[in-house]
Amino acid sequence: MLICLFREDKQILLQCMNRRIILLVVFLITAALIGLMVIQVYWVSNAYVVRQGIFERSVTEAGFDVINQLENIELARFYESRKEVYANQESYFESLDSINSILLNEMQQISTRKDLEDFYNKYFKARSVMEEMFMVPLKPTIEHRIEKRLLDSLLSAELLSRKIRTSFEFAVYNPAGNELVLQRSGEYTAEMMDPNLSFQFQLFPDEINPAPDFLLIYFPNERRFLISQMWLLLA
Repeated sequence: MLICLFREDKQILLQCMNRRIILLVVFLITAALIGLMVIQVYWVSNAYVVRQGIFERSVTEAGFDVINQLENIELARFYESRKEVYANQESYFESLDSINSILLNEMQQISTRKDLEDFYNKYFKARSVMEEMFMVPLKPTIEHRIEKRLLDSLLSAELLSRKIRTSFEFAVYNPAGNELVLQRSGEYTAEMMDPNLSFQFQLFPDEINPAPDFLLIYFPNERRFLISQMWLLLA
């Protein structure tokens, strides 16, 4: 009788121990899975921050390269437009000497008030002609300095060279008129005006301008693009 009771108690004890072991194993597995999930979330979060930093650096480099290219293009166009003037600089000074000699001769022959008036008329006409020959033109508006198609092409090329294959919008902000000009599509105006959402670059930074124009770039699918880049790393 006592042996039977002992055997029954032993079986009950083993069953309780097995149940506790199973519960302990289940708890440890659950804790391990939760730990792995926390680590994975932390890793994914850090990976996203890293990818975002690389993305921002690449866009910044692309923007500055485009700004430099625009400056070089405008400088080349300026020298091309003034090439004849600089090529004929020697003839310009020869013409200037010739005109000065003529005016000097005219001045020595002044004897009446009418002669004086004629001399002044000739003098101002001659000066006006010479100034036009060697005059530096005024800076045109930003719409005339930058072509939208050219800007679009330069930005697309620089972004693709850095493997940024996602849609983007751009516009030029004119602070004098407080308006966006040269917009790519005319959409996302509010987002491009927000410095926390768009990338902003000063145009022609080497110029002394109290109210410079700015190039604004906005990526409407930036988050989706970054996540796709992370999945490529996880795959």
